[in-house]
Amino acid sequence: IRGYEQSGFPEFIRRFHESCPNISLSFLRDNMSALYTALEDGSCDVAFNMSPYLQSAPQLRHRFLKSCPIIAVLYPGHPLAERKTLRYRDLKGEDFIIMQPEGRADEEAEEVVICFNRGGFVPRIVHREREVQTLLLMVSAALGITILPEYAVPRFGISASLAPVPLVREDGSAETLNFEVSWKRENTNPALEKLLALVKPKEGEEEEMRYAK
Repeated sequence: IRGYEQSGFPEFIRRFHESCPNISLSFLRDNMSALYTALEDGSCDVAFNMSPYLQSAPQLRHRFLKSCPIIAVLYPGHPLAERKTLRYRDLKGEDFIIMQPEGRADEEAEEVVICFNRGGFVPRIVHREREVQTLLLMVSAALGITILPEYAVPRFGISASLAPVPLVREDGSAETLNFEVSWKRENTNPALEKLLALVKPKEGEEEEMRYAK
């Protein structure tokens, strides 16, 4: 989703560039199917994306990068707009407007994945948009609701015509999207190991680092 520059991702890239200034960087923005194909054919070394997609790509190794809270964005007057927090199950039956960048397949929509996995329902999608600005405009016009990572909201602002509500789990903790670094197990580019050295592994991920060496 647009707004990565607000997510902390640039800080990670800056740290890598400062520690390895002689390694050149090239960036490719595309849908995840295309990025995974690029990982497979060797034209791309790493991919940064949300972890739900990794379930369909077992040939890739991955490492946790960071988590970001998720919010539901409603319109004023919506029956749930005055709630302090919401759970995914509260959104069952709502009309969803989702981000659908050009070339992204329906099964790659994180809204579908996480609504099903965390709320137990498949969202009723009434509109698909490519730009966050248009998406928020449609929400403010009461054409549906959306869910967004928290970092995307300050970039575009929240006006009086929108009602953001944090999403929480059943235990009250914040719902989050997990961002991860993905790479092909057989990748032997020495620069990859240097980049992964900046990503602190979570418990149980050390074996994946060995695969990358």
